[in-house]
Amino acid sequence: MRLLKDIDASDADILALIRKHAANGGTRIAEEARQADGGYECLSPDELEADTGLDREPIVEDTLARGDFMCIFGMPGSGKSLLAPYIALRISQGEDIFGKKTMPMPALYAAAEDPRGMRARLKALRKRYGRHNVHLATGIANLRKGSLDFKRVVDDLKRTGAGVLVIDTSNMAFPGIRENDDGDDGMGRVVTACKAICRLGIAVILIHHNDKADGDTPRGHGCLHGATDVEVKTSKNASGVSTCRLKKNRNGFDNIVLATFAVGVEPAGVNPWGKPQTVAYLKETDTPADPDEEFDRLDHMTAYEKRAILDAIASGYDRRHHKAEKYVPKAPGLLTALGHDADTSKTRKTVIDLCDELSAVGILRRGEKLVKGDKQEFFAIDPAKREDWLAE
Repeated sequence: MRLLKDIDASDADILALIRKHAANGGTRIAEEARQADGGYECLSPDELEADTGLDREPIVEDTLARGDFMCIFGMPGSGKSLLAPYIALRISQGEDIFGKKTMPMPALYAAAEDPRGMRARLKALRKRYGRHNVHLATGIANLRKGSLDFKRVVDDLKRTGAGVLVIDTSNMAFPGIRENDDGDDGMGRVVTACKAICRLGIAVILIHHNDKADGDTPRGHGCLHGATDVEVKTSKNASGVSTCRLKKNRNGFDNIVLATFAVGVEPAGVNPWGKPQTVAYLKETDTPADPDEEFDRLDHMTAYEKRAILDAIASGYDRRHHKAEKYVPKAPGLLTALGHDADTSKTRKTVIDLCDELSAVGILRRGEKLVKGDKQEFFAIDPAKREDWLAE
């Protein structure tokens, strides 16, 4: 056996030999050779004609390939952090994602935001969809290229053999950047780090936020939009159904609806006061062709989800009557049962809508009472209708 350093040949000759080997199937060595000399090539028309295009190794059919840079963006609460781990999980299993074929390979999830929550979410996904090969990286302070965390992530990508890296989120993984600038103190820092990992043959999926106007491109300087190969926007309608739209696809069709999904919940033990806790996961749904149409979520709930909701209502739920002729819910247990982490006007609306739906089909009976001069609406559960719904 002879080593390359023992061969009496120039660097150019060695690279030529490696490329010749690559033509016979040595793609990994060829990629290393291209990286060693900067990757510059000049191909003739005949060479282009002979190119099989196999350098682009698909991961998700017609959507994502090795070395691609993908951005999932949307407003808070639209389902970004449900969608990203689901994609990573299905790729690691080699299972279809919304009807698209996948190439099985390990994935690495860099949870810079809410790492403890992502631990629980990945466990819930495993319980729901089976064993997976998604590795979770936590304790990330800064993924700037060349930083200690950047090197650790690259080392773990090599160690695990992961072909996909999810970065959740850009804000937390690259702290202190000026999003509207394109330099090293702005979005340029994010692009530089992500593209450096892409050049290793890794598909990078970055979770980012939308602008306040709910536009069709990621928030901040346009250099991020220009650098991505794939962009998926998430949004949520009034019925609580999230939609993911393919807004950019450098190598396929774009501006199409990929899928719609809802929030599912799995049990996650009890809190220190003995009350049950839940964790949210992505649940594929059979929704109308128009994802903005109303969606009957009552027909798509699991028995556990139904029981968690009814138990939360039974433990105490009311709505205070305030100035704008609106009832404001006081139901932290219901928010948890529906998979919401935060008590906001948007998440409260999903609680109100759900109770209205349960009332409409007779599962809940509503009444009003006066408490210190304020009207309060309360609900009672119909026992017979409760059992019928749980049995469906």
